[in-house]
Parts: sequence; C-alpha cells; structure tokens
Amino acid sequence: MGIFTPTALLTSLILLFLNATIINAGVIKALPPAKGNNNIPLPSSTLAGPSPDLKLRHVVLGLGHQNYTCSSSDASATPELGGALATLYDATSVLGVAIQRFGNVRATKLAGEASCATDAQNKVGGFLPELGKHYFTAEGVPSFDLYNGDGKPYFSAQKLATVDAPSDACKGRDGGKAVGWLQLKDDGTDRNRGGLTMAYRVQTVGGAADAKGLCQGKKPGEWVTRDYSAYYYFYGN
Repeated sequence: MGIFTPTALLTSLILLFLNATIINAGVIKALPPAKGNNNIPLPSSTLAGPSPDLKLRHVVLGLGHQNYTCSSSDASATPELGGALATLYDATSVLGVAIQRFGNVRATKLAGEASCATDAQNKVGGFLPELGKHYFTAEGVPSFDLYNGDGKPYFSAQKLATVDAPSDACKGRDGGKAVGWLQLKDDGTDRNRGGLTMAYRVQTVGGAADAKGLCQGKKPGEWVTRDYSAYYYFYGN
C-alpha cells in the first residue's frame, strides 16, 4: 500500500461518493473556492517548496499523454520526449473542502486505500470542471492555458528541478512507469498572465516511454504517445 496523500484522498472521495454535499455530481461544479487554499499541502518530495510569499492558486488534475518521437525504426531506439497534451480539471475547491470537512486523518480513514489507476483518475476528471489545457508550443515551451479560470491565467514554464516519482507510483493503462515530479517557474516572457509564477507536477501516474520496442516499425520523427495523469499545483502572488 502506498502513502495516502491529499490528492489520492481527492480521488477516493469522488470515486466512493463519501459525502454528497462535497462530491454529488450536481453540486461539485458549483462549489465556491475553498477558504484558505493554502491549507492544502503540497505532496512531500525532495523538490524545494514554494517561497513563503507565494499563495496556492490552483490545484488541477491533468489527464492526457506524454508525447515522444522516434529517431529510427530500430526496436532498440529510445523515444525522446517531445512534449505533452492534457486536459486540466479544477480540483482546488473539492480538495480544499474535503480537507476542511474531514481533516486529513479522518478523511483517510473514511476513504480507505485509493485507486491511482489512470482509468480511475479519468472518472474523477468527469466530475471536475474543465479549467484549461496543457501543451507544448512549436518552440517546445511547456504551457498551461487556464482559459476557464478567473482572468484566464496563462503559465509559460521552464523546468527548475525534477525528481523520480515514488517507487510505488502507479503505471499507466499502457504499462508505462510514472514520469518524474517537476518544479516549474514562469519563463519571464510576456506570454504569462494572471500572476502564476511557480508550479509543481506531482502524483504522476504513467507517462514514461520505458517499454522496449516502442519505436519498432516507426518512421523517424513519428510520435509515440503514453497515457499519463498528474496533479499540478500552481502558485502566485
């Protein structure tokens, strides 16, 4: 059994329908922002935490694909990361209200062990309001367009640090191991708006191109996609 984290708690609360006032399908989209989003802790890792002056602005569930390219059709060729494409779902209110309502310990006991399989995460996404998209630009810049958020925030990112996912992290539906956890900062360009300055990719499921033979029969430059999900924590002033 892996460590039960707040984001796993979110999955369990929704999947198990523990409390209709929080996760009823007719109510969830109308939840107001949780009071004091900063009561939601960033999942623990060796990544440096956000500076004290930054506030948690959004917690989102990303569901999509990590995209890789093949340099040759040889079975031994290693796919190279070329980007990602994911739909982002707003989990801030649900996660904040769940922690406020139950507290971490009580909610954990109620929820039991969470399933972190990608298909279970997809069910969660079906209950959460869509907040935006994550993609890489033509220049290879990881970008987050939160077009349904207040002020339509846009986060144009650059990677600060990465750590391996926990050893017990779940594989994706296609068998790929979990991609690493990331710390990102805004890249300082005028593409950024909405005051987001720092983000973390955590609680990853799948996404790695670690299987043998993924490029076999592929043309040079052809894409290989791997299912993944992750939670993204966005911070700003």
